[in-house]
Amino acid sequence: LGTAKLTYDISAKQYLQVRYGYQKNADKYGASPLAAPSSLGTITNDYSSVLAGHTAQIGAGSINEAVFQYTKFKNMITADSNDPSILFPSGVHSGQNGNTPQTTQQKKIQLKDDFSWSQEIGGGRHDFKVGANYIDEPRLKADFTVGTNGIYSLRDDQPGSPVADITYYGGFAGVSTPIQQYSAYVQDDWSIGDRLRLNLGLRYDYWSGFDLDQTANPIWQELATQTTYHESYLADFQGGRGGRLKNDSNNFAPRLGFTYDVKGDGRHLVRGGWGIYYDFPYTNASILFPSFAVQSSYGVSYTAHDADGLRNPDGSYFQPGQPLPPNQLPGGEVFPPNDVASPTLSAPQSTQASLGYSFEVNRWLGLTFEAVDVEYSHLPFTFPGNPSLDANGKPMVDVEGNPVRRFSDFGAFRLWYGKGEATYRGANLGIRLRRSNFELQGFYTYSKATGNVLAGADEFRLYNAAQQPDLGSARGNVPADPLNPLCHACFGPLSTDARHRVTLAATYRAPWGLDLSGILRYHSAYPYTIFYNRDINGDGLLLDLGPGTGISHVNAGRTHGFSQVDLRLAKELHLGSRITADLIAEVFNLFNEKNPSGYINVFRSEERRVGKECRSR
Repeated sequence: LGTAKLTYDISAKQYLQVRYGYQKNADKYGASPLAAPSSLGTITNDYSSVLAGHTAQIGAGSINEAVFQYTKFKNMITADSNDPSILFPSGVHSGQNGNTPQTTQQKKIQLKDDFSWSQEIGGGRHDFKVGANYIDEPRLKADFTVGTNGIYSLRDDQPGSPVADITYYGGFAGVSTPIQQYSAYVQDDWSIGDRLRLNLGLRYDYWSGFDLDQTANPIWQELATQTTYHESYLADFQGGRGGRLKNDSNNFAPRLGFTYDVKGDGRHLVRGGWGIYYDFPYTNASILFPSFAVQSSYGVSYTAHDADGLRNPDGSYFQPGQPLPPNQLPGGEVFPPNDVASPTLSAPQSTQASLGYSFEVNRWLGLTFEAVDVEYSHLPFTFPGNPSLDANGKPMVDVEGNPVRRFSDFGAFRLWYGKGEATYRGANLGIRLRRSNFELQGFYTYSKATGNVLAGADEFRLYNAAQQPDLGSARGNVPADPLNPLCHACFGPLSTDARHRVTLAATYRAPWGLDLSGILRYHSAYPYTIFYNRDINGDGLLLDLGPGTGISHVNAGRTHGFSQVDLRLAKELHLGSRITADLIAEVFNLFNEKNPSGYINVFRSEERRVGKECRSR
């Protein structure tokens, strides 16, 4: 790690700074209580950056700030093992890590300029600001040749379990997805009299490089021409749509905010705002893996699946290390790809509104109230697009009773979709108290966050496997209804949905120069998904909520809440006129709260049905 900085006062009104930074580090990758040592990797990062900034005062009431930055980044994650990956339903895994080996190379150039000035117009003060931002990533390369040693998903959470799914990948996965970003904005902070201030703004964003041409992708060719299946996510491809994706070009984002001083004394303030916001379409969540399908030779070389357990020719259950069961792919000279992008992909959008009131009760006590509403749309996520269900939703099998996928030339390929939604509604209460020797600041939030991308509104995974490990491996990203990822049961509380949150921080200045401070953090229980540990509907996917259970949607269960109190005692010692020393004693989790996390469902082995207990890892 190294940095160097040069600053230069060109004149009384101009300032220049140049900074260089370099960082190189290495660490272990994938460490968790569920990861065997063989499933770890080694991650190395190499990063360098040059930044130059120029600030100039132009006239008496305007200023310009310009920034140039050039960065290079290289990331490599190597595998610590070449053993086949073994995935247990609980999330425990051994063998080669499923995300290794991989590399990323990036070169980025950024030009940014902001110009602000103040002006009196019609008796009101206007603080204007305009700006533009350009980012060019001419090099954004990655390779992700994983799974070539085999991935075995077990049926049960115990050694020697039958194997429900085997997948081998072949070829080389390399991709280049250069991106350019263009942004511009204008805003006006308008003071009307002494009590009202309006914040008006408009922003526009355009991102190029997402217009992927996937007409050479065999999966797209199949989906664009088939006429047997008519689910909404497949209808999006009809008529050849999605052969070449489009750069999203209508990202105009207006914003409006206000602050009103009710009595003109600065003690009663009403604040509010409304705005539309667009997020950069994260490459990994949209076109990265579909780009592998058209730019490389990587794909599925072997697959075999049976939710009840694959069997050997003699009828016994297959075990890793034995001769593989027959390949359920037809075979060919080219490995079939595993990803395709839906034409529904676009820039994620949120519409946000808030209204709040701040009240200074007296000189030592202040209160704040705020209500927030956020609607998210166009969130990207991925799900298996090739279930073993016919047009009527019935299981598909061959003459020997083995599961058959809809599109038999492919495995359980992933479809990258752009219709994720989420909603956040919350109310906040804040308190600020300050006395001569005591200070307190605290917040209480009541909120509700729901959607169909349960890992969070800024994630592309349906489930948070770190929070609920048994929703990884074979169940990862499987919607509650495999034929309708927008079904009612597919929506539920987000994995981050804790209805109640409390944070209190206090400091007491005790006698003898002692400072005692503490912080209390609490949130109510997070949700988790209850499901059956067998394939009830025969779709070839191991996630079914199950009929007659009263489980109507994902994340219907609740775990345990979290609470922790931390204390700190400090005293400053003066050692002479120029030297001071701080003595500090700290206690974390004062009351030794257990705060369990990493919940999984517990199943009865003889019935393999859902249990309503959960255990912490």
